[in-house]
Amino acid sequence: MGALRDFVADVLEMEGSAVEPVGPDGLDVVATSELRAAMGWPELARLGFGTAQPADATPIGFEGEWL
Repeated sequence: MGALRDFVADVLEMEGSAVEPVGPDGLDVVATSELRAAMGWPELARLGFGTAQPADATPIGFEGEWL
């Protein structure tokens, strides 16, 4: 899931969010207010990709409703 994680990180950064990788399958995101409103995320969101997701991560994948 590295390619999907990297793509999502790039898009989030282009939209003004701060993004930090967490392990091989996660991202910590300090989201903009617009993104928080659209996604229903808190200011600091942890996103998980693949099977080895970080604890308390919101799972992200191709079957998710936000992609």
